[in-house]
Amino acid sequence: MNDDRTLERAARSWVEEGPTRAPERAVEAALSRIQTTAQERDLVPWRLPTMPRTARWVASLAAIAVVVAIGLYALRSPSTVAPPGPSPSPSLAPSVAPDTSRAFTSTMHGYQLGYPATWAVTPATALWPVGAEAPSAPSDQLDVFIGPAAGQTFVVVSQPLGSTTSDAWLAAYEQSAPQMPPACWPAPSDMEKTTISGQPAWVHGGIPSCGFTEAIVFAGGRVYEVTGYNQPNGVFNRALFDAIAATIVLKPASALDVPPPSVSDAACRLLQAAEVDAASPGYEGLGAIPGPGGTGAVTTCVYTSGGGDIQARLTLTNPGGPAAFEVAKAQAGVQTISDLGVPAVFNPNTLTLSILKGDAMVAIVPSFLATNTEQRIAMASAMARLIVTRL
Repeated sequence: MNDDRTLERAARSWVEEGPTRAPERAVEAALSRIQTTAQERDLVPWRLPTMPRTARWVASLAAIAVVVAIGLYALRSPSTVAPPGPSPSPSLAPSVAPDTSRAFTSTMHGYQLGYPATWAVTPATALWPVGAEAPSAPSDQLDVFIGPAAGQTFVVVSQPLGSTTSDAWLAAYEQSAPQMPPACWPAPSDMEKTTISGQPAWVHGGIPSCGFTEAIVFAGGRVYEVTGYNQPNGVFNRALFDAIAATIVLKPASALDVPPPSVSDAACRLLQAAEVDAASPGYEGLGAIPGPGGTGAVTTCVYTSGGGDIQARLTLTNPGGPAAFEVAKAQAGVQTISDLGVPAVFNPNTLTLSILKGDAMVAIVPSFLATNTEQRIAMASAMARLIVTRL
């Protein structure tokens, strides 16, 4: 009896401490198995032997435990439990696409594109004649986009094919720069292939020894050159190049094939070449050849050294200077320059000193050879003092 009572208390404790109710699915699954499992039968009649009350109670508990165990096993069986789904992979933060939010339409070359809002654009004022070699910056035949970083430039130009074919034009172009490394100027068959405005395009350059990344595309009887420069390392940001190229819509039928109005030299009359050369301390003697551009109220003059480096860039707005100066003054980070005798601000992001006198504003960008902000302000201010007396 003591053993029976001990066993009874242990069984009761196990039932009370354990689960009081099996899941209905587990019980149903277990009962279903029991009912459908064939029972082994003896060939002779049999009957249950008489059992003590405690033993019968313990046997009942054991039977319940077996049912619960079978039910739980059925729930855990691969045939009744769906396999766990794959763990969600961590999502990667999307890379920030280059900004191409500002729109530009070229009435000279017949296309439109999007470019970064922080960049400045100077539209072409002259045609690229049929059969002429491709122009190099600075040239009034180029649509020029200048970024805030020194030496960051993107240009576009186009010309009619005339009587030649695109294949013949490409072959001649490939042979036009024998001095370039083969990796920079390969045969057209070895150039990278892409598309611009739905048209096949050929890409070359893109490594430091080249100094450029360029795409060539043909549409409507015209050839377009799209080129990115980045000094001093020579590699234009490829992601930005591709982003701008992706926005290009070629409109060859809208390109001008008649001479534009005469280019004004109004901005170039503000400074003589020798004065620009002298205003670059430490870099004198490199030369400063003026190149006029623009018509009407906005004209430009780019002074370049004998080696083609830009020594200074002037943009004259007249009339309309006060409105243009208000725009320049409102830019973030500008510094007020107070020792020029006229309103003046310097924008360190675009390296531009803007001065206002009467109805005229002049924006002065000094040589990229200047190595710091103080030197750029000093160089631009030296030119500004001369310009003020001539406005």
